[in-house]
Amino acid sequence: MPAYNSALVFGATGAIGKTTIECLQSRNLKHILATYHHEPPVQVSEYKNVQWIQFEANDLQSIQGIKSSLEQLNVHLRAVIFCIGIPSSKRSIAETLQDEWLELYTTNCVSFVNMYSALKEFIRNGKASVVVLSSDTTHKIGICNGPYTASKVALEATALTLAKEEAKYGVRVNILAPSLVDSPLADHILSLKGITDREEYMKTLPWGRTLTTFEVAESAVSLALDKNWEYVTGQMFRLAAGI
Repeated sequence: MPAYNSALVFGATGAIGKTTIECLQSRNLKHILATYHHEPPVQVSEYKNVQWIQFEANDLQSIQGIKSSLEQLNVHLRAVIFCIGIPSSKRSIAETLQDEWLELYTTNCVSFVNMYSALKEFIRNGKASVVVLSSDTTHKIGICNGPYTASKVALEATALTLAKEEAKYGVRVNILAPSLVDSPLADHILSLKGITDREEYMKTLPWGRTLTTFEVAESAVSLALDKNWEYVTGQMFRLAAGI
């Protein structure tokens, strides 16, 4: 029998990913497997019960490292939280090169497919809950964001289909789609949009601010692990304010 409960976080070095680990730690999970892209965090020792492993979204070989780690561990995989995603260049559809379309689709959608295909037995054996982070941009279609939006729509369709296909194994799959989150990535996105006065831009948002990483991460972890969500699968939850 598995010795202890475990969670797996993809994209764990991003702002949301790091906060997700903190939220998981607050639930006393004995082991957290977390992926990084280039380098693990400098203060690795600060992350109690966290094992860091490299994962390249577009490299099928890297997923084998995670698979090998799970094979060596005596764990019950309870949750998989997928936080991987890259933004577009904010060009119009007509001006976006094919390479960018392919990179966005591969990173934002196909990497999730590759992950699930490789780790499906661990996810099924643990009857794990899978939470996929998308974006509210798939609801609020805007200009100069078409390639990114399309990649996230593809991710959502994949996750919702997966929820139906994997229900027979006891696996739940849900989507969390936040609006703009306070993070370095958000600052980068605003700069791509040509927004130079961040304070003035915040005034145009509901409540005059972005979401916090805690609001997103805690929602993802709650959806994955808390008992009040155990019935729910194949659902889209938008973290946004309709005002």
